[in-house]
Amino acid sequence: MLLKEFEFGYADASKEYIYAKDLFDLSFHDPNDYIDKLINGNKYMVVGRKGVGKTAILSKIKFITDKQEDNYSEVLSLSNLEYNTFKKTKIDKDVQGSNKYKRSWEFLLLLSIVKQFYKSNSVENELFLELVGFLESIGININDAKIKSDVTFLSKLKLGTNIHIFKAELEKDFSEDVSDYSFNIGFLIEKIKEVLETIHLPDYKLFLLIDGLDDVLRYKVDQHEIIKGLIRAIDELNIFLYELDVYIKIILSVREDILNELNDPDMNKIKRDGSINVDWRNKQGDLMDLVRKRLIYSGLPEAESHKYFENLFSLRMGKKYTWDYIFDRTLFKPRDILQFFITCQDIYPENDRITKGELKDCIKRYSNDYLIEEMKDELSGFIEDEYIQILPEIFKQIGNKDFKINDFSEFISEQIDISQSKVNNLITLLYSAGYIGQLIRSKDRTSVQFKYRNPGSRLDFGNNLIYIMELKPA
Repeated sequence: MLLKEFEFGYADASKEYIYAKDLFDLSFHDPNDYIDKLINGNKYMVVGRKGVGKTAILSKIKFITDKQEDNYSEVLSLSNLEYNTFKKTKIDKDVQGSNKYKRSWEFLLLLSIVKQFYKSNSVENELFLELVGFLESIGININDAKIKSDVTFLSKLKLGTNIHIFKAELEKDFSEDVSDYSFNIGFLIEKIKEVLETIHLPDYKLFLLIDGLDDVLRYKVDQHEIIKGLIRAIDELNIFLYELDVYIKIILSVREDILNELNDPDMNKIKRDGSINVDWRNKQGDLMDLVRKRLIYSGLPEAESHKYFENLFSLRMGKKYTWDYIFDRTLFKPRDILQFFITCQDIYPENDRITKGELKDCIKRYSNDYLIEEMKDELSGFIEDEYIQILPEIFKQIGNKDFKINDFSEFISEQIDISQSKVNNLITLLYSAGYIGQLIRSKDRTSVQFKYRNPGSRLDFGNNLIYIMELKPA
């Protein structure tokens, strides 16, 4: 078969789930049974580097539940959350750390569960219907599944807007009085919990899938407190939900680099007990199987799929096996390896074999058109955009050779005013993400160390550095 005959899918798994459901279903690869651990076990955080397939895992859970009776899932995307508005919902100023936003997150998550119950028309409990009526009376749109309107409601509650309506309904329906925001939101949380405890649906399953947390990186004020509040809220709510007579679970997708930046007394316990780490490092066979499934979906007989890989490329590229050469430049990530094949397909659609020279062309195109942009996206939010935008030009000036951190500082300082501490931070971020490596020299040999291969490695600023991309020279 020619390269143009294969379907390698989309860069965004959520789009693939929408536009190519058959491809998504038949080519989804889960060698570590992550789906079973999330659906049937106690794991609820999907953790991994950017591009390893976290969104694909959430989309697969959505795909499974969509096909099963009395199984439901709702994707709660935080990509359209207005953090400037959400910031107004924090508890009083004297509250520190994750507790600033934990109660706001608890309410938003519980409200999303109530909305999904209402949408599925599965609960006929009188107390539940009374709760829905009360929530509507205080200004909540129970038919709007998006989180944006609920955040607006909370911000208005915090500011005291329309508080007289809330006060009147509270006193009328529940004989309670309104004091401050902390009391109000606490009351709403407990009222929803009390109603959920009365629901008996033994055959019902509901998954609240939370994605799009990356966008919080654009918002600098209380960034870590917002994320920690969300994680703490999910952890505590899942314990509460586990005891109910209906199966409800909240699942969060979160980037490994975001999680590693959080300092919280309980965060390590939460990670160890509740997370699965999606990691394809040193799993070349699993990554090849992932690609192979897409070849088979496209019409290649399964029996021929192994030989296809043997025949597609020459055995070696210089001193390396060709597949090791490719994996090194795609950072052991499913999205990256698929985008590499799409690049090959774009350049040589009529080929059924890629020569060494053609493979080098593909790697260069892939580096320039895809990988460099992926690098910029991955760094976004961790360091100023002005530094990120000039990186491609800096790498082109350095050329495909090893360099010292002083060389990097000199090139970047010619274009922008930047302190040495910022340069060190930028280099550390690039190393942690896998886009640059270091040369380790001993008496007898020199080896290359990249963090995507050696996750426990530490960067030594005294070592020579090398970057992974093969860019066109400046």
